[in-house]
Amino acid sequence: MSKSLKITFLIIVLLLSVAIIGIGITYIVSGDISDVEEYKVGNDTIKSIKSVIERREITSMTSDNKNNITTRIMEYKSVNVKEDLTKYIEYLTNEAGFILTKDVNLENLPSKIELSKDSEDEGKIIMVELESEDFGYKIMIQKGEKTAEL
Repeated sequence: MSKSLKITFLIIVLLLSVAIIGIGITYIVSGDISDVEEYKVGNDTIKSIKSVIERREITSMTSDNKNNITTRIMEYKSVNVKEDLTKYIEYLTNEAGFILTKDVNLENLPSKIELSKDSEDEGKIIMVELESEDFGYKIMIQKGEKTAEL
């Protein structure tokens, strides 16, 4: 085997090893986000929509912390958007202690719905915003001090 062929083979093996390790680390760090049973924001825990309804395909999950406001955003695909969100709103209001920030007719869901409740952490509040689209929805959970910003 020539020297240049050995070097090429070694580079290919090295690149494949790095790719496999990267995929493994990504899976370990993020877990299987489609199986998230609950959303955690500090000391507060909320059942995920997957726990309330059947499994839905999650397309993205992001977290941010700016100006002492923690934000988690999950985006899902679904062909049953109205049914999913109605069941989740019923769980949030009937079992999780959330209140709607505006009166909402569950028969005619608006494209954006906000709910809130006091956090487990004194002086803080949790807001859940549900935003619907034709074939999916976004769930945004924010936690911060009880101020006009949140």
